[in-house]
Amino acid sequence: MRTLQIILALLLAVSANAKGRLEHLPDIFVSGHVHGAGGMDYKGVKMINASTWQSQTDYQKQHNFNPNPGVMPVVHLGTGKMTMMEFAKD
Repeated sequence: MRTLQIILALLLAVSANAKGRLEHLPDIFVSGHVHGAGGMDYKGVKMINASTWQSQTDYQKQHNFNPNPGVMPVVHLGTGKMTMMEFAKD
């Protein structure tokens, strides 16, 4: 197995070469934005969207957006299996 490389979305621009491509593909790419948790494998890279720990805000309620708080993606570094651990229950 290749050496584990975890690259956050903020580091994407720093790691990119002049053509806007990553010089080395990461094993895991972690990002987060829309307050939802999820993950998938894409071309050999485990893509993870991290969740939020904040419940629905007034702004989100106005826009009919329901976040998914308290969900943490956990990756077993030996097998690559991802499990979603839920810490918040409605």
